[in-house]
Amino acid sequence: MRIAYDGRFSLKLSSEDVYIREKQKEFEDLLSEKIDPEEFIKTVLSHYTDFNYIVFQSLISERFVQFASINQELILDFPLASQNKDRKVTVSLIRLLKEYGFKEPKNLKIPINPKEFSRRQAIKMKVINADFGEDIEETADFVKSIFSKIYNLPLNQITVILG
Repeated sequence: MRIAYDGRFSLKLSSEDVYIREKQKEFEDLLSEKIDPEEFIKTVLSHYTDFNYIVFQSLISERFVQFASINQELILDFPLASQNKDRKVTVSLIRLLKEYGFKEPKNLKIPINPKEFSRRQAIKMKVINADFGEDIEETADFVKSIFSKIYNLPLNQITVILG
């Protein structure tokens, strides 16, 4: 169960699924109000500890970027299969991570410290994981950079999927 403060000194109890659906609707409503895309991303990320994952999905292509919330930290979870097969995306993503100051320690399977990233074989595909710690501002800027610099897609054409 979740306990949420609703701003009127009362409590609302809801199940995890109901809470996620309510937040999903709340974020979709923000999009329909034509909120600034960068503000939208920051708003969603500011709730990252409430979810297991957050996916920013393009509305005009199959492209997306997803983050897991693990131990109170934002972890990029970027699959290198299916939609990201092309080597150009992988090379561009690694270059972008390095521009943001991320390091790739040798023999690291999963990043354990902020500002580290790793490439690993997951169950069915290769993934890149990067630990953004609790830095919402940098994570939001990184999402913006992926859509604009790597995918070449407009930021105002994204939605969010929560889980």
